[in-house]
Amino acid sequence: MDVPDGKVGEDAGVKTDNEGHVGVVLNGNATAVLSIALRKFYPSDDTQDILLRQLGSRATVRRIAGRCALDYGTTAPNTQNNVFFRVTIANAAVPVFAETYVEEEGGNQGPGATNFVFYRSRPDQRIASMKCKGADA
Repeated sequence: MDVPDGKVGEDAGVKTDNEGHVGVVLNGNATAVLSIALRKFYPSDDTQDILLRQLGSRATVRRIAGRCALDYGTTAPNTQNNVFFRVTIANAAVPVFAETYVEEEGGNQGPGATNFVFYRSRPDQRIASMKCKGADA
């Protein structure tokens, strides 16, 4: 698939890459990683299925919230289709929690993206501040 080559301005272009490649960002403090964010080129709303395919048959991905009213930290309407999941993998001591969201337009940065953020604890404060609905909504 074609993805941005990382250059800017007049030098910007595209390169062919494996669709499985993602960008990774670790967020935390001096003693712990609190979340891991994965950014995959091209937007997709089918994030639960993507998680299931990537994690394999021994994983359970259960939706805990979605249909959020607001973008995080703003009063702006939610445009990124944020969805939150509880992810359990067989033989893992504890579950992890995933937030997925879509950026439809990448502008000059590329074709848009699907984002996966993994948390060690349930992001209840984030879910509440975005006014997300429960699993069945």
